Amino acid sequence: MNLRPEDKTTGIENFYAAVGSPHTRGKLLNQSVQAKLSSGNGLGAQYFGYGTIDRPVRIGVIGTGDEGSVLIGALNPKYAQVVAIADIRPYNIYRAFHGDKSSASARRARPGLLKIYGWADEEAARKEVAVYEDRYEDLLDDQDVEAVIIALPLHLHAPASIKAMRKGKHVLCEKLMGHSVHQCKEMGRVADETDRLLAIGHQRHYSVLYENAVDLIKKNVIGPIHHIRAQWHRDNLPGNDSWQKPLPTDPAMQAKLESASQTLARAENEFDSVKKAARKKINDKKTISLLDKFDRELASHPKKIAALRAELAAAGNATAEQRQAISDQIAKLEARLAAVNKTYLKKLQLDPSVARRYNLTALAEQVEVLTQQLRDAELAVRAKDYGYQDRNVGGRDVPALEELIRWRLWNRTGGGLMAELGSHQLDAAGIFISALRDDGTKAKPLSVTAVGGRHVFPHDRDIDDHVYCQFEYPAPDYDPETAPEKKIVVSYSSINGNGFGGYGETVLGTKGSLILDREKEVVLLARPKYGKYEPTAITPRGKDECALVDGKSGSAEARLGREALTWPLSRGYTEQIEHLCWAIRERERLAAEGKDPEKLSVPLRCSPQVALADAVIALSANLSIERGAAGEDPRIEFMDSWFDIASDETPEGIAPDTQRPEYL
Repeated sequence: MNLRPEDKTTGIENFYAAVGSPHTRGKLLNQSVQAKLSSGNGLGAQYFGYGTIDRPVRIGVIGTGDEGSVLIGALNPKYAQVVAIADIRPYNIYRAFHGDKSSASARRARPGLLKIYGWADEEAARKEVAVYEDRYEDLLDDQDVEAVIIALPLHLHAPASIKAMRKGKHVLCEKLMGHSVHQCKEMGRVADETDRLLAIGHQRHYSVLYENAVDLIKKNVIGPIHHIRAQWHRDNLPGNDSWQKPLPTDPAMQAKLESASQTLARAENEFDSVKKAARKKINDKKTISLLDKFDRELASHPKKIAALRAELAAAGNATAEQRQAISDQIAKLEARLAAVNKTYLKKLQLDPSVARRYNLTALAEQVEVLTQQLRDAELAVRAKDYGYQDRNVGGRDVPALEELIRWRLWNRTGGGLMAELGSHQLDAAGIFISALRDDGTKAKPLSVTAVGGRHVFPHDRDIDDHVYCQFEYPAPDYDPETAPEKKIVVSYSSINGNGFGGYGETVLGTKGSLILDREKEVVLLARPKYGKYEPTAITPRGKDECALVDGKSGSAEARLGREALTWPLSRGYTEQIEHLCWAIRERERLAAEGKDPEKLSVPLRCSPQVALADAVIALSANLSIERGAAGEDPRIEFMDSWFDIASDETPEGIAPDTQRPEYL
């Protein structure tokens, strides 16, 4: 690792200059800037070719936990209208409506339905959204639902998707496609049988950032690729593991709630006393009058905001301008409320640190979140009714409720690091390598060798907490007979206990490198000169190719690229959902015109065939680890038939069967 901060700054500027060049994506980016579009608010449709629709698709969300709530947060109301949700956990139902209040970052990723659709409160929202808290199959019988988003634990992806398609619903299923390759093939076959759209949530296919990086690879900017290095490293340690969710039956949870409630009550009383004492010291009648006015505003504005949100929720037939006017009033009142709070404390002459010490909003939300999390204790008896099982791990009894809440820790319900994390980055590697191919097909690996283990968490899970993989892919000029050495090697690691390097992918070519960091930024570096990375620009070279040449910082191209690709960038969830909704309406239009509804002008970018390949790659890596642990040769050579939905061949040796009892 020899990338200095100044090198990274240069590389980010180089990327903006490259994509802002008229020889790459400059024209498209300039159009988006002229149209005043920003990333995540218009670039998706412009980049990926789907259009607008005349009415939103009525969506049901099955599974509103961590990922389901992220997908809810990515919804664009112009394309998708949530009319139903299903989850057996009360806390997940709460999060679906109110968002994730556990932290500021969680709230940004999972804002909740009230925020997305402008509903005043949960009562108003439930008039628009049917809630299914028992069997998700009941949602599938809801005739008002046209399509479903499925974000259940991995072992339920195939049963829920297949049942949904057989009920006539189109499906967007979270990744990994299925718990096994035969399940993935079964999902693909049922999609064909039922003539339903099936999309899988590998969102990098819809990332504008990745799309621009792929364009540079296609134009040979970094030269032939021989190696891709990817990783997802996390600081998780015993007692601080993001996958070991708190259990509502743990006495420590109840104690935490009691402590938080006491802290909130004490803070409210103390802060009220502090404000009263500060007010008594003020003798100026004008200031006292102003404070009285502020008191009235602090009492009335929240009620006005709630009333406007209710009006917005009820304004189903209102024009876009009328809805915007109501939204503007809400925003104005919220801004006024924040300003009044700030000025109120300033007029009281309270030190800012005093106000921060009594952050009543944060304390109240902590109590609220803990209260809602503890409601999941209701499932302690019923978890087995939903198929979850008691288990014993390392001599410790693990109840079914723990398997439900911590499903990622078990091979029976999850797929471990390769399914949850590695599949994202092997998908990205496949996108980059496929960009080198002229036929547009997805590149398939030749072999994988992997090793894993439980080094940090040996006793509380049966998935590995460390995995290391090496894949061999065919280069464009690979030939097993005449050029067997022409390969691209992809190395991947996912570990716990040390988060150094975070997550991302590094694509190494003979002329330069692309570093994609946390789906947020891209670094483009040419080969260093005298040990230093220099600013670069793009110049055309041959047909449909470009090359890196000496450039300068602050170029017009770099300014354009930066303006068009401003952070926060969409990670692709919004665009994928929009594209599916567009495809549903496009199929209707084609059928009404007597045309073949299968011939979409813009096919889904992560279809069953594409997602099957990602599942084969991730699950074969797990199989390689198992073989090595059993003392067998861990190297697995991939068979083309594994990647073919029509073939009965699978890495696990189980043939697909769409009539399994769990699908009926």
